Amino acid sequence: MEGSTMKVKILQWHAVASWTWDEQDETCGICRMAFDGLLP
Repeated sequence: MEGSTMKVKILQWHAVASWTWDEQDETCGICRMAFDGLLP
């Protein structure tokens, strides 16, 4: 089977992502609100 290839057809794809703050401070440097708080 040397030289043979297998082809795959993707029918659907659902991307999932997550993010976190990588800061030592507890407050935002721009708005000075807590990172886990609500925006004004």
